[in-house]
Amino acid sequence: MRPPIGPEELAPIAPYALLEHAWRRINAPDAEEIDYRRAISDAFYALYHALTLAAAPHMTASDDPLEPYRRVRGIRHWHVRSAANAALANADERVRAVADVMLRLYTWREDADYGHLARFTRVLARDAIDFADEAVEALADGGGMALARMLATLPDTP
Repeated sequence: MRPPIGPEELAPIAPYALLEHAWRRINAPDAEEIDYRRAISDAFYALYHALTLAAAPHMTASDDPLEPYRRVRGIRHWHVRSAANAALANADERVRAVADVMLRLYTWREDADYGHLARFTRVLARDAIDFADEAVEALADGGGMALARMLATLPDTP
């Protein structure tokens, strides 16, 4: 069983559900390139949401236990990229591994969502999902928490 990431109330953006959705897309018998593109995007968002959920407890003190999770809406994609770049230069090996995957997925997702001339295969989509899955697991097991704490300090949240 996978360890939880954030409260159960946040299930609609659960990283594991996004990964499972990505796998279903690429393993469908009639999967085509649009499915590979969407699966790569799902893989990125799985890690993105895992990072924001891990950052939430470090963002604010409140009597409402869900308040930090509301504040993660202020974390933008560029915040994650900035924190990942900083982690590559300043963090231990486990954190750098998560940061490296985030940066790779960031680029692939942008290409998948906006690169009209880019081409995607089942193999690349499978790699993206595998990388995201490993990074989400590392976060859930405590690896990469320094990246999550760095991320919590970056956004200008409401």
